[in-house]
Parts: sequence; C-alpha cells; structure tokens
Amino acid sequence: MQDSYRDRWLILAGSLLLGYFMVNVGLDDSIFVLWRKPFYVRDILGATAISALIWLLVRTATVWLDRRYDWFAQPLPRLIGQALLGWGLPVAASFLLAALYFQWVVGQPIAESTYPVYEFPISTLVILMINGLYFSLYLYHRATTAAVQPATPPGEPAGKPVPVRRTLIVSSGQRNVPLPTAEVAYFYIDEGAVYLTTFSGEKYLVSSSLDDLAQDLPVELFFRANRQFILHRRACRSYLNDTYGKLKVEVQPGVRREVTISQQRAPEFKKWLEEAP
Repeated sequence: MQDSYRDRWLILAGSLLLGYFMVNVGLDDSIFVLWRKPFYVRDILGATAISALIWLLVRTATVWLDRRYDWFAQPLPRLIGQALLGWGLPVAASFLLAALYFQWVVGQPIAESTYPVYEFPISTLVILMINGLYFSLYLYHRATTAAVQPATPPGEPAGKPVPVRRTLIVSSGQRNVPLPTAEVAYFYIDEGAVYLTTFSGEKYLVSSSLDDLAQDLPVELFFRANRQFILHRRACRSYLNDTYGKLKVEVQPGVRREVTISQQRAPEFKKWLEEAP
C-alpha cells in the first residue's frame, strides 16, 4: 500500500488538542486563571509541537511498514514492526523530547515534575491509539479500493476491451530495455520501488505501479498474489497450505521473501491455476 493517508488536517487538529490536553492534566485552576499565566500558552505550544513530531514519527513508520509488510499477507512481521517502530520508538522519542523541553524551556528536571507519573503513561496510550487510527484507515482504504475495482472475469470484458500489455520498457542501470511480458516470472515491490525478475533470473526496475500492472497484464498469465507480488503462471512451482486458510507459494526463480496468498484469495488462486490455457 502506497502512502494514501490524507491526514494533514487531522494531524494539525489532533496535535493541538493533544497539546492542550497534556498541559491541563493534573491542573486544578480554572481555564480563566490559567490563560493569564505566561507559562500556560508556552506549554500548550510546546506540547503541541512535541505531539505533532511524535504523530509524524508514527505516520512515517506506518507508511514505511505499509510498503514492506502487508497486514493480511504478513501479519506477524507487521505486528512486530508496528510495535517496535510505530509504538516503541515514538514512546522513547516522546520521553526524550519532553525531558529536553523540561530541561531547557521549563528549567526543571523531568524527574522532579509530574510528567513521569501522569503525562507519560497517558502519552504511551495516546501513541497506541494513533497506531490504531492508522490501522483503521488502512482497513478503510483496503475496503474502498476493493469496492471500486470493476469485476472483469477472464474472457468476459465489460464495455470496451481492456488493454493488455505484451511488452514493457524496463530499466537496468542507464539502459532502457523492451521486455516481453511472457519472459517475466514475477513483479514485486522492494524498498518502495517496483521490480521484475525474468525466468532467466535477470532483475529490472519498472516504472509502473503494481496496481497499474495488475490491470494491464493478461489475466490468464498473471495473478496478483498480494500487495507485494504479481506472479506469472509458470513461476508458480507449488504451494503449501498455511495457517488460517492462507497459501504459501513457491516460485521459480526463488525469492528471499515469502509469497503468501490470503484466505480470501486462496480459492481464486487455485481456480486460476486449474484453468491454465
């Protein structure tokens, strides 16, 4: 999944609300009294800035993980990565930024403040909630993307004929190479870029996204295994039944990562293999 989170205003508004909330934790004075104190506005702005930085850190980690570990295709690596990069790292950064703010702006060691007792436990929970928010947005994007894709059964195109790519212009260093799609074993995403591997083991960079390729490639030869892979029929050497109804596909040439078919797509994949032209 590419970066599809349209959350600029959500981050701005959420960070301001979080900054206001964190400053008011444990304060007994009325808001009218607090607004007359010079430190109050200063602390709200400081807490808002820290909240925005931490929110952006969670977002950056989430987008990076989206491009490498699909929640459904690779749930365990994704959960571990999200826990470490999406929660653990922002929690540590939050405490460090707060400690620097107390030391250099407030002029008080953080250990002598109420932050370790009140604000820090709340901030860890808030960071967890932000992770939950992005997971919800991920599910929403996945559901809406699947809903808007037109149904195009093999051999039964609706409306005008769907264009089929028989040749791709791919890159290898400074060279641009015309490559017949029949020579492609699989397409995949690596470090945010799209590559292909041929049956002879050559690797090329592709300028198109996997979504575009999935629409343009001949459906009788290529199958969208998950958000990271598109497989040629001849590259699928075998498959194993995995947990929860998923399938693990062995491809040739080999690839270091697991190629997993979700439980929902497993029946479609088996039928596609059986209906070889």
